[in-house]
Amino acid sequence: DWLNWTADAILAEETAGLTLEVVATKEIRKGQEILIDYGWEWEAAWEKHMQTWKSQSGKGEQCYVPADVMNKRKAQVKTPKEKRESPYPPNIKIACKLSQLAFHSHVTTQIYNGFDAFNYQPTGSSGKPMPCDVIAKDTGKGGKDTYVVLVRKKKKDDESTTLEPKRTEAVVMGVPREAILFIDKPYTDEQFLEGAFRHEIGLPQGMFSENW
Repeated sequence: DWLNWTADAILAEETAGLTLEVVATKEIRKGQEILIDYGWEWEAAWEKHMQTWKSQSGKGEQCYVPADVMNKRKAQVKTPKEKRESPYPPNIKIACKLSQLAFHSHVTTQIYNGFDAFNYQPTGSSGKPMPCDVIAKDTGKGGKDTYVVLVRKKKKDDESTTLEPKRTEAVVMGVPREAILFIDKPYTDEQFLEGAFRHEIGLPQGMFSENW
């Protein structure tokens, strides 16, 4: 139906209804690469971007480092004191892979800085990492570090259970380094950097309806 609409009528719609089907006009062999021509305007804009682009990396607090790079480097997880002396890049925060027990347990046997506290329990591979803050670091026998973390949970964070959480904040003690991940703060990854490349993809004029 949209082919018979005017461009103004389509733009007034709040739902997506226009799609493109890609049809092969000849046989595609297994392993053959398929390329898409974005059009000469896109190509010109990309060439200009490549000539004028400047790295967003800097020093200290202004240094942008993607979260996946921090994780591959196994970067240092910092205590509050260490963060004050040498902050994380401005786009970085941490998350912990933890059991949901800290939020759903009826029994609390420990209190830490006024929060209900629990010992670390691993979660399954499908567990969703939860934003957390490191409170302290403990170095045990053999020099292996574990962490005390404060975890905050929104009531709708866990879709795997219909149980109402007993608390939305809890301290978890004895968290190993491998259970802590670096993640990007919302709207801070590469696509949101100043100077990120964006340009519409061109389509041949013959593909459009005459009404447009």
